[in-house]
Amino acid sequence: MTCCSRHPPGGPTPGIFYMLFIVILAEMANIVSELGFTSSKYRQLLRDLNSLMREHLFPTDLRYRLRQYLRFRHMQQEVRRCRLTLSNPR
Repeated sequence: MTCCSRHPPGGPTPGIFYMLFIVILAEMANIVSELGFTSSKYRQLLRDLNSLMREHLFPTDLRYRLRQYLRFRHMQQEVRRCRLTLSNPR
């Protein structure tokens, strides 16, 4: 070890750790941005459904069941997408 170095020769350099951190951070940002897109798409679909049901005077219990079904399908798709993301690293 030299007098000016804090890292042993041949050991990992801090640059490698910074690059790994940046790659992990970029992947997390990508996942969060995809979640935002699917969530905004889901919210728009829910607004459209609510508008349609209001215009056509759907009964309250049917409105509730349709919204529950839409939430269920949205969650199913999110789980499926997350599983694919975790099983297929880039």
